[in-house]
This record gives sequence, structure tokens and C-alpha cells, in this order.
Amino acid sequence: KDIVSMKAHVPDAIFRKTAGAESSAPMLDMAQVQKAVDMINRAKRPIFYVGQGANHCPEILTKVVKKANVPVTTTVHAMGVFDERDPLSMHMLGMHGAAYANFAMQNADCIVAVGSRFDDRT
Repeated sequence: KDIVSMKAHVPDAIFRKTAGAESSAPMLDMAQVQKAVDMINRAKRPIFYVGQGANHCPEILTKVVKKANVPVTTTVHAMGVFDERDPLSMHMLGMHGAAYANFAMQNADCIVAVGSRFDDRT
């Protein structure tokens, strides 16, 4: 059979746009936020592990990192979300990343994951 010129019936419903769910700002539980702040402050070797999900908020990330004075490592898809010339930058981690970034993650006592996932390459 010639499937390229074959006629197919595709129901119109497939092409209808569906209404998306309404989104709202997430509710913050300030007690949980304070708990996280305390955990970061108590840590001896904390690190921010930043992924592509943080690409839309580099200013906020930088402000938090500077206030906490905690080093940052990024995934390949988040490179540039935090200034890599900054002294707190550990650069990219992972199988093709900086060995010192991988070492810092392995030895951290508190990992703050922002917009990232943990997969086989990090």
C-alpha cells in the first residue's frame, strides 16, 4: 500500500483547542520557607544546584545566592542563569562538567535544587 497518498479520516476534535487550567501563584507556607532558610544557614557545605527551570528568574536567583553566600552549580541547560564569572559560581556539573562542581555536590550537606531534576548526567 502507498501510505503517503492514502486518505485518512482524522476527527475534528483532535484539532480543537482545549481550555487550559487556570493558574495562580503558588501559596507559600512561610513556616516551611523559614525551615528551609534555617537548614541552609546551619549547613557547613551548602550548594545551589540550578537547572533549566530557573532560566526565567536569574535576578531573583542571584539575589538569593548573594544573600546566602552559597556556591552555585548549573546544569548544561542553565548555563548563564547565574554569572559564571562570579566567585560563587562552581560552573556546570555533570559528566561533561567541572570536576570541582561534581565534588562539591557529592560533599554538600545541603543541596538547594532550583529548577532542576536529578538524572543520570548530573
